[in-house]
Amino acid sequence: MPAGQIVKFRINPSGTSGNWYILNGTNALQVSGTLFAPATPPSISAIGSLSTVSTVYGTASTNPTSFTLSGANLAEGITVAPPAGFQVSAGNTNSFAAAGTPIILGSAGTVSNTTVFVRLAADTGVGTYSGNIVCSSVGASNAVIATASSAVSPRPISVTADSLRKTYGASDPELTYTASEVAPFSGSLVRDAGEASGSYRIRQGSLSAGSNYAISFAEVDFAIMKKRLSVTADNRAKAFGQTLTLGAGQTAFSTGEMVGTDKIDTVTITASGGTEANDPAGTYVLTPSAPMGQNFAIGNYDIYYTPGTLTVTGGESASFGDWAAQKGLSGANAAADADPDNDSLANLLEYYMGLEPLTPDKNVVSMGWNPGNPSSLSMTYRRAKGTIGVTGGVVWNSSLHSNNWNTSGIVTTTNNGIPPESSYEELTSSVTNAPSEAAKFLRLRVQQQ
Repeated sequence: MPAGQIVKFRINPSGTSGNWYILNGTNALQVSGTLFAPATPPSISAIGSLSTVSTVYGTASTNPTSFTLSGANLAEGITVAPPAGFQVSAGNTNSFAAAGTPIILGSAGTVSNTTVFVRLAADTGVGTYSGNIVCSSVGASNAVIATASSAVSPRPISVTADSLRKTYGASDPELTYTASEVAPFSGSLVRDAGEASGSYRIRQGSLSAGSNYAISFAEVDFAIMKKRLSVTADNRAKAFGQTLTLGAGQTAFSTGEMVGTDKIDTVTITASGGTEANDPAGTYVLTPSAPMGQNFAIGNYDIYYTPGTLTVTGGESASFGDWAAQKGLSGANAAADADPDNDSLANLLEYYMGLEPLTPDKNVVSMGWNPGNPSSLSMTYRRAKGTIGVTGGVVWNSSLHSNNWNTSGIVTTTNNGIPPESSYEELTSSVTNAPSEAAKFLRLRVQQQ
């Protein structure tokens, strides 16, 4: 046989030792040694078809799928390697390895039929997963099991915005929320724009828990409350005989702290009295209301008003003559016994009772029997404050044709119910008139001193 010639042959020994020859004509190839029959190779068997194991993030598949795995003539155990996202467990559903982590089933020799469970792990992120489970052992051919395409859905989570509020002009508080469970939140809530008093919707904004969560967000209202603000009328003073004009457009007032450039320019001020020239000396209430301003929205403020005081001085010097002049009387109409308004009340009576001499007056005096006491006759009338140079009072007589008018037995009281700041007071004078006595007549007598 030429050198370098490749020869293929098979030896079928009839024994396990000795010399063996391959003959080719006159040439021979001698083979010597001990022959062994070849060993059975290792093998792995994986039987089964896997089902879908879709789940929700945070929860492992509730119904794992499975296949049957065995091996023979193994040099070591079988390594079971799942694809990403899946986890496997041998023989039971209580000891799954971490997602994507291989397990080793059995050891060298034989691995009997064992159920391998497969599921998606609780911490597998949202997405769709598939791939092959590779079962391997040294010297054996790999056994491959294909997983069914399975999905991890976002975990539903409820988030409710907290009801919050602030006062007009204040800074916003942090917008907070309450979640149904702990999650890796990021971002922040937002509210509808606006700074005026009112309600503004709190919305989800950029708040997120990541792609593994689906937020169900409940909106609420954010309230901007009115700011409490005081408006106080300034105290004023005037002399008797002067006129004070009030009403809308008044600037004699002060306010509490306002927001930014907000400013009240004017208010309406009304007085309980004292503004007219002949209003008597004393104190009167000044009440502010109806604030106005170009940079002012009344709806942003909860306003409380503080009254001021109007002080009228010098009223004691208003004599009848001064009063008549102040009322515009002149000539014969300015006389004490004149009656320019033809209401049967002479000027002197009008002055004494604080009436208007050019405006007819009615029912300013009342007279009759006292209720519950038919033996008592009374007269009720008014007397102006601040008059000087006159005297007045009720007198009685038994005859209208006699000049014997007197004050004996007359009892005079001041009636309640007339505000103290009024320009007059109300008096009632009474006298006893028993059935056995002659009839008595009452009249109001006013005289200049």
